Amino acid sequence: MSLIHNPAIMKLSYAPLLILLTPLASAQETRGVEDVFSPGFILEDRNQDGVIDFVNAELQLGDSTSAAVVAADAQLGPDVTIGPCAVIESQVIIGPRTRVLAGATVGARARIGASSILHPGVTIYPDCVVGDRVIIHSGVVIGSDGFGYATEDGVHLKIPHLGRVVIEDDVEIGANTTIDRGTLGETRIGRGTKIDNLVQVAHNVSIGEGAILVAQVGVGGSATIGPGAMLAGQSGVVDHQAVGARAIVLGRSGVTKDVPPGAMVSGFPARDHHEELRVQAAVRRLSDLIARVEALEARLASRQRGSRRTRS
Repeated sequence: MSLIHNPAIMKLSYAPLLILLTPLASAQETRGVEDVFSPGFILEDRNQDGVIDFVNAELQLGDSTSAAVVAADAQLGPDVTIGPCAVIESQVIIGPRTRVLAGATVGARARIGASSILHPGVTIYPDCVVGDRVIIHSGVVIGSDGFGYATEDGVHLKIPHLGRVVIEDDVEIGANTTIDRGTLGETRIGRGTKIDNLVQVAHNVSIGEGAILVAQVGVGGSATIGPGAMLAGQSGVVDHQAVGARAIVLGRSGVTKDVPPGAMVSGFPARDHHEELRVQAAVRRLSDLIARVEALEARLASRQRGSRRTRS
């Protein structure tokens, strides 16, 4: 184990807060190491495979202590950054150049690819997989249990969720989004998909490559979102429904049946957008149409009364 002071580190904006892990300096293996060091130091400690292997590296700032806890059997690639109070659990694998910032948690057996960023406060549950160049913003929870219960005699019994979440390469996930783990299989987010803040993705959902989910979208369990599809703000997809490739679901729409590839839908229940526009135009005319019908009914009633008086 070697500690090397590097004044240049202090010039980095996060330097007082981050533990920086440098490339291989010596082919040695150390387990169960517990060290206290101050800002501006670089930790170097790798085994023969070039994998960092240490536990409870600790950073002291003035009178307070901020500790990053890394399991002894976690594997961290070259140039990984671990922030204060981050937790890396047992058998985690983190690829080169990935940054796990302050207070983030990576659960046991999870895998994080290369050059990804977990912003402060991100939670990755056990067994989940995150690809390369993935950006996950603060407050995101990946791999929590899905909302699944069996009701018996009025009691809601929890259904165990034993699956995982897979986030493919080049995905970005906005703040406070939640992605539930599969019940038995997996919830999958396709390569290059971009997810806004405050989005809920339920268990066993499959989202294809290059999809867009805007803020406050909700996707029900086992729904399928095709490649390149776009779900605008506050839209929702009912469980087990499919949104086809390159389809567009406009804002505040509710998808209750499958949407064909390339379609544009809106409204609740969601229907072809042009049809929905005609319906909305008709709805706006309803008050005038009702007034006209009532006037016609009054005139007809008046004529019928006059006709009866004439016959008498």
